[in-house]
Amino acid sequence: ESKRACSIKAYRTYGMTVKAKLYTDDDTDRYFHVYYKAKKQASERARLEADLDRMEAEMDKIKGREYKLP
Repeated sequence: ESKRACSIKAYRTYGMTVKAKLYTDDDTDRYFHVYYKAKKQASERARLEADLDRMEAEMDKIKGREYKLP
């Protein structure tokens, strides 16, 4: 959540507490603290995109050929 009301300025992040069940059959409502940091999300997204590009290049090398997995 990136609403200003959820901002935790000291940590430069966003956070909120939500009430939910831990699993479907849970009888007890529990409180979960959820945090979101835009800078971390951006760096993880960039790393994911780089990994996907690398995997696509590897797949393109063997495209149309029979390949045995090790």
